[in-house]
Amino acid sequence: MIQKKGKLIVIIVLFFFYIYLLVFSPFNAIQMFYPESILNEHTLSEKFEKMQVQKVEKKGRYTYIVKTNKQDYVVIKEYSSIIHYNWRVYPFTKEENF
Repeated sequence: MIQKKGKLIVIIVLFFFYIYLLVFSPFNAIQMFYPESILNEHTLSEKFEKMQVQKVEKKGRYTYIVKTNKQDYVVIKEYSSIIHYNWRVYPFTKEENF
């Protein structure tokens, strides 16, 4: 009986640890399934708050295309270490090799 409870506790702890890593780690899995969630990041929300964002497309591991009513942008997440990163925003000129 005690072994079953111990196994259950270990499974529950591992499950919540896995969920914690998916949501709060720098490699956020939510951004993989919902690319629009990158607009909630502090620096990007300031950049795009006055623009009407129509669509966000994920083009690579850390590359996104943000389509607005005025212009399209390429947004790249650049890591300087394992947990520190910056968002780089460039005007989208034309699509090649995507």
